[in-house]
Amino acid sequence: MLTRQGNTVLAATLPGHHPTKTLRSENLNKTTLLVSPADITCETVTGTSKQPAEEEGGEEEEVETTGFKLTFTFKENPYFTNKVLTKTYYMLDDDEPVLERSEGTQIDWKPGKNITVKVGLCGGSC
Repeated sequence: MLTRQGNTVLAATLPGHHPTKTLRSENLNKTTLLVSPADITCETVTGTSKQPAEEEGGEEEEVETTGFKLTFTFKENPYFTNKVLTKTYYMLDDDEPVLERSEGTQIDWKPGKNITVKVGLCGGSC
């Protein structure tokens, strides 16, 4: 379940679990990019994953995984060309879920708008 306030996602939760992420404006800094999505959906995912053997020389074990997939749909924006970005979280389902891995969409940044690239005082052309 997603908790929203206007266009800002406040929390994403799985049924029966605590919030997995909380966003608050006081936690954001000047390098944070906020582009309000037009829509956000959350769905449960299930599958299996190979885990290393517990004993040396043993066989890998296939274990059940659960998780969730967040889908963010965007309108045209000045930063990236993707209309849809997804982030999928795969959890090992022990007594308490443990994050095994996550996968996300690669962002297609518009020229000069990639906020993950650090640019020096000379604008990167030194």
